[in-house]
Amino acid sequence: MPRAYPPPGSLTLPVSRFSWPLVSVCDTNGHEKLRWVKKQADYGADDHPADDPDRAPLTWVVNAMDDCDECGDLRVELIVEETGKHGAGLVGHFSPDSARKLRAALAAALREMGEPPGP
Repeated sequence: MPRAYPPPGSLTLPVSRFSWPLVSVCDTNGHEKLRWVKKQADYGADDHPADDPDRAPLTWVVNAMDDCDECGDLRVELIVEETGKHGAGLVGHFSPDSARKLRAALAAALREMGEPPGP
């Protein structure tokens, strides 16, 4: 289990470009290292009728993150899961360009329905 320093909620250091809390974690070899964490941008649920037998109600969470060692850069994390089944959903780590492409696809679908795409 990673050990957090400072204790969660006690301090936010303004060093990170996002003013995220700095935490100290131990890797699998027991070596301690400092890293930044993720920051939640928004969350929500679809408004599809819950009694539809063909489509499960979903929740989603969007985070800005820089704690993906494999990615090596900043990412937008999108988590989509069935309502009430936390931890059993899909997680995507999008580069800024990929996140913009997803945003453009959502805007195009809204325009296709005659809706304003938003900001």
